[in-house]
Amino acid sequence: RAMRVYPNPAGAKFTIEFECDLYQNYSVKITDLTGRIVIKKDDFTSGKITMDSHLLSPGIYIISISGMEVSKGKVIILCE
Repeated sequence: RAMRVYPNPAGAKFTIEFECDLYQNYSVKITDLTGRIVIKKDDFTSGKITMDSHLLSPGIYIISISGMEVSKGKVIILCE
């Protein structure tokens, strides 16, 4: 199953898109390069999430999506 993060590098907002099954909940976790979780959101049922990056400092982050039968990860670069 594919996962896309765009735009990348990102500015004020970025979108995460992934293939998902109906009636399944997903979690989104964003970690910095030290492994520290900086954002975690649970109970997404849609395969398209727009995130506001004002909570994050410029840098490189790892985005992870997980659900009952799926686990995906992508790297995103945030610019000022």
